[in-house]
Amino acid sequence: PGQVPLRWGVGEPLPEGPNPRYWRARLLNIYTGGGWTADAQVSAEQPTTIGDEAPEGLVLQEIEDLRRDRSLLVGLADLIAVNVPAQAERMADGALAALVAEQAPERYRAISRPMELAALPTPDREEPDMSGYLLLPTSVSQRVRDLASIVSDSGSRRPAMERALLIERYLRELPYTYEVQPLPRGGDAVDQFLFEMRQGYCTYYASAMAVMARSIGIPARVAVGYATGEYDPATGTYIIREAEAHAWPELYIDRRWVIFEPTPVRPLPARDAQGRQVQPAETAVAQEQTAQDRTTGPLIWIGVLALVALVTAAGLLIGRPRPPEHPVVQAQLALERFGARAGVPWPVGATLHEYGALLEPHADGAGPALRDIIGLVELARYGGRELGTDEQRRLIAASEQLRSR
Repeated sequence: PGQVPLRWGVGEPLPEGPNPRYWRARLLNIYTGGGWTADAQVSAEQPTTIGDEAPEGLVLQEIEDLRRDRSLLVGLADLIAVNVPAQAERMADGALAALVAEQAPERYRAISRPMELAALPTPDREEPDMSGYLLLPTSVSQRVRDLASIVSDSGSRRPAMERALLIERYLRELPYTYEVQPLPRGGDAVDQFLFEMRQGYCTYYASAMAVMARSIGIPARVAVGYATGEYDPATGTYIIREAEAHAWPELYIDRRWVIFEPTPVRPLPARDAQGRQVQPAETAVAQEQTAQDRTTGPLIWIGVLALVALVTAAGLLIGRPRPPEHPVVQAQLALERFGARAGVPWPVGATLHEYGALLEPHADGAGPALRDIIGLVELARYGGRELGTDEQRRLIAASEQLRSR
């Protein structure tokens, strides 16, 4: 069931490790209070000649990508090389935020290093600066910070891993559902999820865990991509269906990035076998009851749009910082708000074109404006140039028409 947009040829099934074998498309490191973006810098990534065997400790992948929008290259985390030309988006610490293909190939080869095998900083080198992964906007409320501290039993001086596991377990107890409503203007997304909605899907859980971890001093980021999928022994491939589109948090603990899984419908990583024995503090249970008592019913939240859809589908705010008044940003906001009014959430992992197709039946006479926005936003992101004056005017006019619906 479900379309098969991706196949990963790896030969033998991937061995179980401390991190789940997720296929990453993009990393996000800046939480704005209503969404996630990244401050990555863009540079050309030359294709690597990749043979039929991977060096020891690395994973060779033969990737067949049948998605409509194949701009973002996807690979087992951490992706370190591909055999097609691409634009690399890297964060200040050197982490690869994304690889954007120049020609959107249907097939390519990739080499990845499982995250747990990443080289540790050597004694003769300075520790990487993780301060950027601790930043939080002023919109993050004190009650979110207090909840994170209580749930993680921070006063007991537990190791960072134990505190992170306690947050993970707390979030996994919240109900999972796709039936959510948009967020009202001015509210903080994580605060609304933790204290008002108390249910959601993967982007809610990933965002909440990253914010809670940062608030207690653990560097964190959010990743989007795909869960492991189903291994087909007959072909030596992993079959990834649309339903595997996923978002998850990654925390920097003991000098390594570690994947956590706060989304309750996904299995816990193998490294949690011991972590599940961590006993929660009694105050955490009390705090959870307090949070439930405060619930006043469902509030509105712009679901995936508020968290990662903007950067997942278009990468709009990544690598090319633009002022808020830029027509492309305004067009993207118009698209988001139109979707929210139409009651059509942006599915995790859906491309800009795929989301546009979902909105088309609701556009009435604004169909041409909707198509203009999608085409011009994509051109601005991947066309290798800024929009011309006439194109910006078209985009502004299309945005105004969509806002009037």
